[in-house]
Amino acid sequence: MVNMETVTLPKQVNSKIKAASKRLGVSKNVFTLNAILFYLQNMEDKIDLKKELNLWENASNADLIRFESGL
Repeated sequence: MVNMETVTLPKQVNSKIKAASKRLGVSKNVFTLNAILFYLQNMEDKIDLKKELNLWENASNADLIRFESGL
């Protein structure tokens, strides 16, 4: 059994979802689920990029400290 949550959307958003799902030929539920999954994946990619940039920044800071110590 799938656990379902209920979310109340503003009328304007609901209308846009209804129109987009109709144009794509899918149900509002399918459209909304795919939109949420796409958004979550996008956010995960941004989080991964932020982690990588922080790693590079920390490595650069460590290199700069070592360089300055050698002067």
